[in-house]
Amino acid sequence: MSEANVPLDSQKPDLVQEDRLIAMMFWPGKFRTLTCLGLLTAVLFAAFFLQQFNVVLIGILGLLATVGVFAVLAYSAGILDINSQKQDVNIFSAYADHLTDGMLITDKKGDVLYANDAYFHILRQPREKVVATVEGSFSGDPSIAEPLYRLCQAAIQLRDWEEEIYIEDADKGLDETSEAGSSGFRWLRISVRPLYAKEKTAQASGVVWRLTDITLERGQRDLEYKELTNAVYQFDQAPVGFFTFNGLGELSYMNGTLAGWLGMSSRPTEGSDIHSILPAEGVQLLLQSLTPYSSLRSVQYYDLLCADGSTISTILYGRPHGETAYHDAELSPEDMHYGVLALKAEDAPQLFEPQRMTEMRLEQFYHSAPIGIATIDGTGQISNANGSFRILLGQGVDGQSSTDNLFELIGAEEAVALKAALDSAAEGNAIIAPVDVKFNLNGQRSGQLYFSPARDMAEAGAVAIIYAIDTSKQRTLEEQFAQSQKMQAVGQLAGGIAHDFNNVLTAIIGYCDLLIGSHRPTDPAFKDMMHIKQNANRAASLVRQLLAFSRQQTLRPEVLSINDVIKDVTAMLSRLLGEKIDLKVDHGRDLWEVKADHHQFDQVIINLAVNARDAMVDGGTLTLKTQNIAEHHSLDEEKRGLKPGEYVLLEITDTGSGMPESLIDKIFEPFFTTKDIGKGTGLGLSMVYGIVKQTDGYIYVDSEEGVGTTFKIYLPRHVRDVTQIETAKPLPVEEKPKDLTGSETLLLVEDEEAVRSFAVRALSTRGYNVLEANSGVDALSVVERHDGPIDLVISDVMMPVMDGPTMLTHLRKTMPDVKVIFISGYAEDAFEKNLDENDHFQFLPKPFSLKQLAAVVKETLQKN
Repeated sequence: MSEANVPLDSQKPDLVQEDRLIAMMFWPGKFRTLTCLGLLTAVLFAAFFLQQFNVVLIGILGLLATVGVFAVLAYSAGILDINSQKQDVNIFSAYADHLTDGMLITDKKGDVLYANDAYFHILRQPREKVVATVEGSFSGDPSIAEPLYRLCQAAIQLRDWEEEIYIEDADKGLDETSEAGSSGFRWLRISVRPLYAKEKTAQASGVVWRLTDITLERGQRDLEYKELTNAVYQFDQAPVGFFTFNGLGELSYMNGTLAGWLGMSSRPTEGSDIHSILPAEGVQLLLQSLTPYSSLRSVQYYDLLCADGSTISTILYGRPHGETAYHDAELSPEDMHYGVLALKAEDAPQLFEPQRMTEMRLEQFYHSAPIGIATIDGTGQISNANGSFRILLGQGVDGQSSTDNLFELIGAEEAVALKAALDSAAEGNAIIAPVDVKFNLNGQRSGQLYFSPARDMAEAGAVAIIYAIDTSKQRTLEEQFAQSQKMQAVGQLAGGIAHDFNNVLTAIIGYCDLLIGSHRPTDPAFKDMMHIKQNANRAASLVRQLLAFSRQQTLRPEVLSINDVIKDVTAMLSRLLGEKIDLKVDHGRDLWEVKADHHQFDQVIINLAVNARDAMVDGGTLTLKTQNIAEHHSLDEEKRGLKPGEYVLLEITDTGSGMPESLIDKIFEPFFTTKDIGKGTGLGLSMVYGIVKQTDGYIYVDSEEGVGTTFKIYLPRHVRDVTQIETAKPLPVEEKPKDLTGSETLLLVEDEEAVRSFAVRALSTRGYNVLEANSGVDALSVVERHDGPIDLVISDVMMPVMDGPTMLTHLRKTMPDVKVIFISGYAEDAFEKNLDENDHFQFLPKPFSLKQLAAVVKETLQKN
């Protein structure tokens, strides 16, 4: 068993002298011996090869004799100490054998050079000539094989390492000085480090092993741990509640007593929001009182929120703790920590006098008021503010304001009105006009301020009591309503224009078809006619975009996955974006289904992608990301008008030039564009807006100049009925009729003469007998005068006096089975609600071509 495999600090300062002492014992004496042996060998080698040169040999021997004489004289004078090595050994032995730690010194190969007395004592081994290594001493215990392996590897690699191991005491009960006591087990700390004879930068000369018996130390640590655990348990079960949180409003601890009071099955995890147990006003009061260097103090009589939605009345005490309590410098919110003690209010009468209880209850009424209340002096300095007022100012764990001067939080024009109100209050006037202000907190908060003179507070410097009503939500709703009204008005105008244009375009396209049908391709006028038709079709495309914006186009919704839609258009987007723009797609996992028109949603993605491409002139990245949005996450966008619910989110983000905030509210308006003249119609984003809205979705824009733009599209989650899933079958593919002629009798009702004239000619040339009428009333008269059956009624929807659906209702009385085709420049949904649910009809949107009209007529007649 082992613990604490921790590398040692490299060559600690107190080990340097120890290394030098060890080096003196082993290596200097050896160096002197080797030097003498080398010199003797050199002399003998020279004598052997130069024995014929007696003169040289005699000279060398004479030199050695001279050195010897000088050595004797030096020894006599005490200059030369032949016994220095022996003295070094004695010094080191005296040092090592008095250590309580066992020490073992080996060379780099692992051969033992020295072991002190404590080494044998700790290992419970007698001192012998052959000293066992640490690895050899513990090789029979498999429970410590891993830490021994790590230590040996460190020794081989000449690096520091340390382990703590738990072993059975081989000498238990026999050694009275043993630290093991009566347990029969011991804790040993074993460390290994390289030995440096000179400096740290030099090559290691060997390895030093050190063994320390830490049984008593571990016992003390275990005892301290048990005492700490017991203290934590006692604190956790104390008769008072306790919790801690940081400057971000994240709970870091809650004791069991408080969790029990609040009815929590489990304690809040670290990082949980403090607002889950304490209302925003209460958080403001805590932060207001918990300042650095403050002592433990009662905050107020307040209600905590329970898990089941009920409340429990408590009295809160609190103070900063840790560095927060004694730090003068500013700390980041996550580094600020606070501790709060809670007492049940029902126990308070036993602790406080009745007068203090009354004061605390009044404080509760004041601080829990839904409107902001504070006092203010003539310079705008706020004091005695309750929680609601500080929330309005944007102060608190998630606030953006740290000032208490109201003039610094509002605009210049509002400051003039505020100054006038304060001057009026200072003069004692009781009737002061309220002031509407918008706080400089990214424009997110606004309020209406009421004033009354502070006659009894003049000594404290206050001139007025100020009452603030938060109008942020009201202002947001008003702005959203105004924007919605504007878009609706523009949409109605666009829809009306589109309807009139559709009538004109139907006539133009229809007569072009008649002319093209009567001319050959070789005719000089044929090309001109084709140009007229092509431009009419372009105009028809613009009209469809207007209808899309006004939400008056016909949609064919189906259940689909946005991921599948993106996959279908990815290849097209790659071609549209070009090589300079990188397309990235992040598909959300297990994405929910939505109900939308597949073709129209293709257009949404394509239009937004093209818009992003034009914003990235020098290239960039376009990212398409999808994800599910749970209901509680949808609340994040509630301030922008998103209704709480489950949604599928599509984010389209570019790294383009971005837009200023002043343009964001205008980009969805028809014909509004920031592009150069001739480079855009201003209808692309309008069409996107209309399609998303007609699909019951929401679209929002986040943009920053120089950074890029993100379009967020929220589509409601569609949950299929189980029975529908089981019985769903693929729809049969209907073949379009090839023969577009016929001989049936048709009734054509159209108030636009040009459209009616073209349609009559087109159908008559196909062999049909066509009866025509210019209104619903006229159609009823034609039916009444006509003898014989009418096989099909083709009618416009919007007509004067009597519209198409009303006319059909009257016709059903005499011709209940007659087939009907409605033609209109408006969407099918615009009039479908005026018909009976079981009334079946075909729909042909304007503008249409001659061939489309003939095909729909033939198809309708062939249906049973």
